[in-house]
Amino acid sequence: MCASSPLRSWRKHAAKLKGEGLAWVEVHSHLEYATRAAYGRVRTILREPNEQEKGQISALDTRKKEIEAQRQTLRATRIALQSCRIWRTC
Repeated sequence: MCASSPLRSWRKHAAKLKGEGLAWVEVHSHLEYATRAAYGRVRTILREPNEQEKGQISALDTRKKEIEAQRQTLRATRIALQSCRIWRTC
């Protein structure tokens, strides 16, 4: 029962991937090297992102900018605190 539960979950995810347009999805609980080698390498195809992916990229870019701004603020605060300790002006 324990071994089939993860496999069921993987099959559920595989069905979701197929629903997203993947042409081929297989699920294995164990894959030996020889079996994996028989599949060969999958080529990467460069393409333009679809509308959903564009939205995700935009959200990630926005979050990246927020994190960079926080980093700059923290860096400035650290520098100010170091200066404060050196000159004892706090």
